[in-house]
Amino acid sequence: MTENGWEDNLGLADDTTKVSLYCDIEDKEAWTEEAEEQGRSRSVYLDELIQEARAYQQAGFLGWEDSQERIDGLESEVERLNTKLDRASSEQDEA
Repeated sequence: MTENGWEDNLGLADDTTKVSLYCDIEDKEAWTEEAEEQGRSRSVYLDELIQEARAYQQAGFLGWEDSQERIDGLESEVERLNTKLDRASSEQDEA
């Protein structure tokens, strides 16, 4: 039996551990409901979400820095296009 015995009592694998997570009550309730809808435990559901997020992050789809760079680039492009539009408008008004 392990030191705390909780692993044995729950029938978990030897390489399993627990992680404490602090969140809003509403989040916990939502995760519980979503897990139940999928026929999973909340623990399994959250583990799957974390693994999915990790895969997205490793593929470059998540990450504040990457998103901010993309936003900055798009804002620059909008500025450039607005300047171009203003010039075209001015030229049309002068003609």
